[in-house]
Amino acid sequence: MLHEWDILAIRDNKTPQVSEYYVIIAIFGVEYAINLGRAELDGFHQWLKDNNYDSFLYSKKRKSIIMTDKGHGFVSAKRRIRPTMRTA
Repeated sequence: MLHEWDILAIRDNKTPQVSEYYVIIAIFGVEYAINLGRAELDGFHQWLKDNNYDSFLYSKKRKSIIMTDKGHGFVSAKRRIRPTMRTA
């Protein structure tokens, strides 16, 4: 897919509540993460570390959570993310 996006909700380890929301966007194969609550990416970096640096957009975890009405539409390619910190 040329462009793709999804929302990643990260739960707090101590409570079952969601502590952070990230918009994960892929534009021409480059993935970006935007924290919707604050200007830090620590939670997303921890999520990457906990998930072996797999891409959220192409991870098995995402596929098991989100299903389309026809049960398909996901790319099976496995991608690894190299986290970088960029500021505007």
